[in-house]
Amino acid sequence: MASAAHIHELSEKLPYGEVFLPPSRDYQRAISIDHFPSLVPSAVVLPRSTKDVVQIVDFAREKKVDLTVKNGGHSFAGYCLNNGGIVIDLSAMNNARINKEGTEVTIQAGCTWKDVYAVLDPGDIVVGGLCPAVGVSGFTLAGGCSPFSRSYGLGIDNVLEMTIVTAAGKVVTVRREDISPQKKDLFWALRGGGGGNFGILLEFKSRCSPDEEAQKVFLDMVDTFNAHEWPDELTVWAAWYYDTNKGLLGRMAVYYNGNMRQCLQVVAPLLKHKLDKSLSGLQEMTWRNWVERQNNSNPSGNMQYRRYVSFILKSIPRGLAKTIIKTMEESKKLLANDGGYARFMWAHVGGATAGVGSSDTPFPWRDGLYITRLTVRWNSQSMEKKVNDFINDYKKQLSPFALKEKAAFLNFVDGRLDNWTEAYYDTNYPRLQTVKARWDPDNFFKFPKSIQLPTSHHIASIARAFDSRASLQLHQPLPNLTVPWNLTQSSNFGYRASRSRKQPISHYHALSIPLMLVYRDFGTG
Repeated sequence: MASAAHIHELSEKLPYGEVFLPPSRDYQRAISIDHFPSLVPSAVVLPRSTKDVVQIVDFAREKKVDLTVKNGGHSFAGYCLNNGGIVIDLSAMNNARINKEGTEVTIQAGCTWKDVYAVLDPGDIVVGGLCPAVGVSGFTLAGGCSPFSRSYGLGIDNVLEMTIVTAAGKVVTVRREDISPQKKDLFWALRGGGGGNFGILLEFKSRCSPDEEAQKVFLDMVDTFNAHEWPDELTVWAAWYYDTNKGLLGRMAVYYNGNMRQCLQVVAPLLKHKLDKSLSGLQEMTWRNWVERQNNSNPSGNMQYRRYVSFILKSIPRGLAKTIIKTMEESKKLLANDGGYARFMWAHVGGATAGVGSSDTPFPWRDGLYITRLTVRWNSQSMEKKVNDFINDYKKQLSPFALKEKAAFLNFVDGRLDNWTEAYYDTNYPRLQTVKARWDPDNFFKFPKSIQLPTSHHIASIARAFDSRASLQLHQPLPNLTVPWNLTQSSNFGYRASRSRKQPISHYHALSIPLMLVYRDFGTG
């Protein structure tokens, strides 16, 4: 617990205006994160430099005060906050810059993806979040799945360098080409081990990829989708959700990294199915505009209670699709009088994502093709048990389809998940513990579901293992993932292509095929 004297002492050490106390407006704004956890820190600190972060870490460690870190405020479980401690709000450290060659972008840890996309040329892609308000740190440290992951890998696969402040208050930079065993292991752990475990991220460098390039209907399309081998340039994401006016909708968003002719040839099997003509109009837009539109398309309203469940799957067979539809039907009945909603979505991975070994980063599920998420939001506290019972039943039905019947995605962290070490990390968790013991032996950085220290009798042997390595294994170089054509995008159907990123018309676009699953078309009400 941080006392009033502690906070006053810290305020004296830092530049004026960096410490926010309750009940000030700045404090309330800082702790009002997206998911409304009932956590009340004693203070929020807004550092503006590396020196400030080091001072805060040193102070919290010496005074034995809990310290957590906030970037974009989208932690699904609210782990960026704490009770009675100090929260570092990184939002003032929000600079992003791209190198002269346009191949690397350096991103301060307080950026949101909107800040990063604003400095990119229209023909440049960094593997970042679809929602522009999501913080870069949490996204990247937990894995980072993007519509471009099939072409370029996860966010962690594109990281070249990371700089952190350790629990000891030291500024450490780790790189892909490091040969020091300790730094190699830290670089490995940071790329997928989750934020807030090994230190406070200050900034990182990431590769920037230039511009070189009715129910039966829906279920039939699922069959078609599963019956084909799709090129890595094609990414298909999907969502099931209720629209207030149209009922239950199923939407497939098709992103293609190529020109119009190639795209139409690839998606031709899907286009043979009958689509709702009212949703097939052409509209052309840049990737940045698509991101903004997607952000604005989420259901509105701030609902008090939320829960998320994720699974990573190898396929979406017809039987599973029917189970999801049944789940959405049940959710509508459950939440009818509450004003809440449920939404199921999948993110299509594979491709370049599968080109990395299961132990090359902490993210183990490289053979997964679909990262799924069920979101349930509701208003009344009295609904909590019913909603949790509904979610638990959903988990029982879907877990058999998951890799090893347990695979989940850390970016969609579930605070109620019991087997989280296996679900998120599988056999990589023990190695994360060894890195934790080396870089944070006193467990200074901690929160629910943070990486735990190994049992005490293992710590000495772990330290010896770090120091006695006789051989070094360098990290594998980044794979060659050059794509020869520009991406094409539209909110429904549209396209644009150019041969060279030097051409001024080059833009990244995507194709979205809305596939109606409207009840009145099925005769079910």
